[in-house]
Amino acid sequence: MRRGPGIPADAVPLVLVAFGAGALGGTAIGGRLSDRRPMATTIPAAATTTLVLLALIPLSTAPAAAVVLIFLMALAVAARRGTTRVIAHGAAEARAPVPRDVDEATSTPRR
Repeated sequence: MRRGPGIPADAVPLVLVAFGAGALGGTAIGGRLSDRRPMATTIPAAATTTLVLLALIPLSTAPAAAVVLIFLMALAVAARRGTTRVIAHGAAEARAPVPRDVDEATSTPRR
């Protein structure tokens, strides 16, 4: 981080704070949106991640742009990650057999 964009060593912790803030925001935003519409959240979050990473290639030499893009990358990745879990959990629930009553749910399967 210090070689590419030329961020001073004293500023590296601030860049990590920006990454953490982006990840926290992405988790909150992605969680709310994915509860309502998981697929409509996953695709834009993945596309945003791709665009941010592509923008990071030419803009990585500018310190301010690199910090903003690192924040946006963390935001998009965290939003997509939470949404993927919601989709996977929903798919697992759809395949799991539903017990008919409490006894069936708490009993051990017979072989």
